[in-house]
Amino acid sequence: MHLLYHIIATAVLPARIFDIPTMGQESAIVVIDADNRFSVVRLVQIIRNMLQTRLSEARVQANPPSLIPSLDDIERAIEASLTHIHIFRPQSMASLLATISHLQTYLFRPDAHHSTHKCIHSIVLNSASAFYWPDRCDMDTTSALRAASSVPPIAGASNPRPQSGYVKLASSLRRASAELSCPVFFTTWSQAAVQPGSTVIRPSLPNPWPGLSTLRLVVQRRAIRKLPGAISAEEALRDRADRNAAVAEGWFDVSVNGFGAEEWSDAVRDGLRRMGGGGGFAMSIRAEGVVIEG
Repeated sequence: MHLLYHIIATAVLPARIFDIPTMGQESAIVVIDADNRFSVVRLVQIIRNMLQTRLSEARVQANPPSLIPSLDDIERAIEASLTHIHIFRPQSMASLLATISHLQTYLFRPDAHHSTHKCIHSIVLNSASAFYWPDRCDMDTTSALRAASSVPPIAGASNPRPQSGYVKLASSLRRASAELSCPVFFTTWSQAAVQPGSTVIRPSLPNPWPGLSTLRLVVQRRAIRKLPGAISAEEALRDRADRNAAVAEGWFDVSVNGFGAEEWSDAVRDGLRRMGGGGGFAMSIRAEGVVIEG
């Protein structure tokens, strides 16, 4: 989720504050919070830390110093940026599909919001796995009812398995992406146990979902060194401070999921090659914000 917070913050921030570059994209963004875990409070904290860090770096080189934004200027920039984040919280697969299908109608209404003059940076869905089990339950229930039906099947007629909602969801996202001329970022969680450090993970959602994304990333917490088997209580206590500091740093490794690499396009391969082959980076999630390295 914190990687999405970073993407959202970059999308909506102004490109400059008092002629100081912030790396913002000055866009609007759609956030579909299917997991009901999106925190505006945490997002504001991350945006504020991002701005303060970048403006502090500029303060060292500023001439004259009066051009450096004040804390009030930063808060006004944050408040203005938040008006261009459009958050939806669907409670079911049907609600999610309806939300996506009506995005264009909503976004093109000048009386509905303040982002009519902004381009849409992206659609963010967290997470696509939110309705996996209800969807699977619906499919299994429909199959069971068909099997228990007293009406005999027509000779020669097919009796296909009920269609998963994920077929419609994939189609809806493709259409919305094309209509709004923007990419889609989505998260999923694995249905099976994943070996720590693995960078080849099979997608867990049903077809056609595995082929929907251009590129998949694996986000994993960096392992903390375990205590050796033979260690005294005094040694463990001395080691505790270092271990606690490592935990507080909150480092995560983000790498490209190599599953299905044989189907990558030439553009994806060239992009990863320019990034050094792996395209991975590190992310630290701290109380004050998010730090991206690499």
